[in-house]
Amino acid sequence: GQGFVDSWQRYPEQTAIADDDNHYTYADLGAHSIAVKEILNAEEISNAENVGLLTGKSIGAYAGILGTLFAGKAYVPMKPDHPIERNKQILEDSKTDVILVDGSGIENVLPLIQEIGNMIAIITLPGVDKQKQDHLQEENEFGTINITEPSSTTRNPDSGVYRNISSNKTAYILFTSGSTGRPKGVPVSHKNARAYLDHHLERVDFNR
Repeated sequence: GQGFVDSWQRYPEQTAIADDDNHYTYADLGAHSIAVKEILNAEEISNAENVGLLTGKSIGAYAGILGTLFAGKAYVPMKPDHPIERNKQILEDSKTDVILVDGSGIENVLPLIQEIGNMIAIITLPGVDKQKQDHLQEENEFGTINITEPSSTTRNPDSGVYRNISSNKTAYILFTSGSTGRPKGVPVSHKNARAYLDHHLERVDFNR
């Protein structure tokens, strides 16, 4: 999280991520991430500690990860093409009651929450088709929050956007494959995630 903020401050117009059709700068990704953070810190869902990510590889997915970290919460990744039963177990075991979905995840989230039967807040990330958002809003009895595309990007982010988060706090929870039984969640702290990244940054010269 902090590493991204540092790059955002230093290289706002540089490409941060790219897909087949689009390139997104650090400023673009940062603006999307702050929009996610603000929703997650909203009063009605601010008490949620873990946030599910039912996403593919989209700018929304990366913004969801960063926005969740900026909000001081842990993200719980799920794959849209995994069986509903597996994703249901992940949500139940991680005690997750908020799910972020992108264009890939929105196809699968409604059957998932119907299977669970609990009150789960669904947040659609920027870039999701409007018709699919409307359909989900109609079918989901617990309501849906839609994050719209940011109207502008911030070239000079607040240096404190990622402050006051303990290094011992859980950054994300990864679940095992479950091949020998029920998937098991493994919490990874900010400190451990940073140590892993620092190790690889020492071995690979990204400036070459």
